[in-house]
Amino acid sequence: MHANELIESIERQMAAGELEWRQVREDIHEAHKNATTEAERVLLLSIHKAVMDAVERSEGAIIPGGMDDFRKVREHDYRLLLVSEGMIGRANGLMDPVVMRRITDREVTAGRMSPDDELRTLALQYTSSAPPKRDLMARVKSWFGSGS
Repeated sequence: MHANELIESIERQMAAGELEWRQVREDIHEAHKNATTEAERVLLLSIHKAVMDAVERSEGAIIPGGMDDFRKVREHDYRLLLVSEGMIGRANGLMDPVVMRRITDREVTAGRMSPDDELRTLALQYTSSAPPKRDLMARVKSWFGSGS
């Protein structure tokens, strides 16, 4: 599925009054993985934000008491999309901090990321002249439960 197909699917669901946001979330990840341009990835990030914003506002979309967990999943998803974008073309499995800084600059400018977001802070830290305080990939892996 590509971004435009995803948009059409979301529009159909919304017209029917039933947005299957969990499936849309999976579709966003799949489309992001298959995206061939930055513009398409940015569109998918915008879709992700719009859908997750709508879910947060929808009464009954999240089980009672589940909003904190939903917000954690939402943040995890967003970071995963950004990190996977930062890994494009990186056969060695190492993230390029300069690329991640460019991505976080774009995200802050677009209003999808707070200027003090931890991923942004790390990107700035690893592209400044001061030595980094912690290994970038170890920190990123810790967000996803696979590292220190």
